[in-house]
Amino acid sequence: MKKNFLFLTFILLNFSRTTNAAKSQRIINGDKATMGHFPGQVSLQRRDGSHYCGGTLVTLDTVITAAHCFDKLNIKSNKWSQVKVVGNVLVAIERGFGKLQTRFARFIIIHPKYKASIVLNDIAALKLFKKFAKSKYFHPIVYSEKRFPIGHQCNVSGWGDTTGNYENKQMSPNLLYVNIFVLDPSHCSGGEYVFFDSNKQYCAGIVEGGKDACFGDSGSGFTCSGILAGVVSYGIGCAEPGMPGVYTDVTYYLDWIRQIMTWNRSTPIRHVLIEYKNDARRSLQSCPNVAFALFCLLLNMFNLC
Repeated sequence: MKKNFLFLTFILLNFSRTTNAAKSQRIINGDKATMGHFPGQVSLQRRDGSHYCGGTLVTLDTVITAAHCFDKLNIKSNKWSQVKVVGNVLVAIERGFGKLQTRFARFIIIHPKYKASIVLNDIAALKLFKKFAKSKYFHPIVYSEKRFPIGHQCNVSGWGDTTGNYENKQMSPNLLYVNIFVLDPSHCSGGEYVFFDSNKQYCAGIVEGGKDACFGDSGSGFTCSGILAGVVSYGIGCAEPGMPGVYTDVTYYLDWIRQIMTWNRSTPIRHVLIEYKNDARRSLQSCPNVAFALFCLLLNMFNLC
């Protein structure tokens, strides 16, 4: 059986973002981050080493990211059969700097109510085979248990595109960040924001434009006062005036996040998208129960699904 494995390289600070229409994933007009500035930041990378999404470490073996980061996941593709997660670095392509930490993901868990067509409930988690080693500059961060108020200054960081040009993206080799603000939900209503849900999402950015997350920053943390408040979900273009970003509000998903953080194999869980065991691929495409999950695994053994 051909072995495909998810090799996650968690990069210590923040990164990517996409959407259905004009999906954005980069930091526009950002400043360079310093070591330890975003201690929970991780980078999700394909087998070829290219960065595609960010994430946030909430326990030493749990990463919170965006569900849409896996919309196009093809585990039969050589490009996707290995995904790196790097920690404790400022430069995504850096070699030999600091004490890099690399881990394998065992599970990709998509929220059961995620709706790709409207980018709603856009949250996912990765469970790792082995815990990361906690360090001064790289460690889990706490998540918010209450919403931050309108006007609060927050941060978003990543290694995404810095041009805003979808056709000619230029990913940043350095971890960048911008300061943005929680905005009134009215800034994300109507038009392109028709499916925005103020109960589940933050509207955040700079009203005048000029600074934003964008292509390649999806899944990264939206942090306020050093606390994980949200997840980079989508935007209409990048850093455009009057077009703020949309961030999944983690406080709405607290019960689900806590379940993931404490989950072990003895507790049934829905919507395990992929399980990697002993470096071998096991696809559990939204299996609703254990019996069906075993059926899926048997089909995979004979390459029937």
